[in-house]
Amino acid sequence: MVSKLNLHSEISKLSAKLGSDLNLIQGAGGNISWKEDNGIMWIKASGTWLAQAMEKNIFVPLKIDILKQQLSDNTIDTDAAKALADESYSSLRPSIETSLHLVMPHKVVVHIHSINTIAYAIYKNFEQKFSALLKGYNIAFVKYARPGLPLTKEIEKTLHTKPDILILENHGIVIGADSAKDAEKLVHEIEEKIFLMDKGIIMPDIQYIKNLIQNSNYRLPKYNEIHNIASDEFNLGIAAKGALYPDHVVFLGSGIKLYNDSVNLTSASAPCYAISGKGMIVRNDLSIGAELMLVALSRVLNKIHSSEGLKYLTKDQEDELLNWDAEKYRQSLNK
Repeated sequence: MVSKLNLHSEISKLSAKLGSDLNLIQGAGGNISWKEDNGIMWIKASGTWLAQAMEKNIFVPLKIDILKQQLSDNTIDTDAAKALADESYSSLRPSIETSLHLVMPHKVVVHIHSINTIAYAIYKNFEQKFSALLKGYNIAFVKYARPGLPLTKEIEKTLHTKPDILILENHGIVIGADSAKDAEKLVHEIEEKIFLMDKGIIMPDIQYIKNLIQNSNYRLPKYNEIHNIASDEFNLGIAAKGALYPDHVVFLGSGIKLYNDSVNLTSASAPCYAISGKGMIVRNDLSIGAELMLVALSRVLNKIHSSEGLKYLTKDQEDELLNWDAEKYRQSLNK
């Protein structure tokens, strides 16, 4: 049996390892929890980074019995912090997906925004794709819903099959296990089975972009791979149509905006612009969290070989995310 202290240490190490892999976690995305026999569930705090789990205190302890009552009352989205088991953690706000972790019966629950998973989960026939790739695994498929209580309600519909893996449409993957070691093993097994080859990188026209952004409110991205969103015109055709998953909307708005001669870069306010066939520019004050979402988008797009059958988030779904106080709070921590 793993002691409470050792489990906390193991989860922290796993969190840092997963959080440092941009193919699994981007910025403050994703979350991990574990349940103790004393009725306490620990979960990542909203807006914190799994990658920093060994450097900072990013987990909060919550009383499971109170959380269950809040879930029953449909108040868990707003009241989870009231379930704190230790007031010394009151400066941290529980993850917006606390209810997801609560309803999963496993001791350890890992939710990641795997690039490979998203690259399949954004298709209308995602269930068929995953069923073929993951034969033999205990999987359930969850229709898209806003993270938080709506998503948890969708997940609850699947739990009668006792799944260890949840594939979330247009979102990511949830893995349940009895230990940190088993969870990590399952993450890597799934990643290996669903791995998609990249199409490759089309080089940007850096000199053109530098000339364009002189004395403007925009700069080159810190990550060169972001340019592939726009330098690859197939990718840009997909990105400009809208958002394919929640974190994109929260940090970047809807689809990627296209630059044209009518855009005044000294007064424009868009987070970024795509210059067709050339590359990307980002606002000078764009947060690192938002820029990592552009890395994620670039990597997802680079695994898409066909635009047929893609499923975008609707305007109503985008508005629901943009007007949600919990997501505004999380974004405010990623300046």
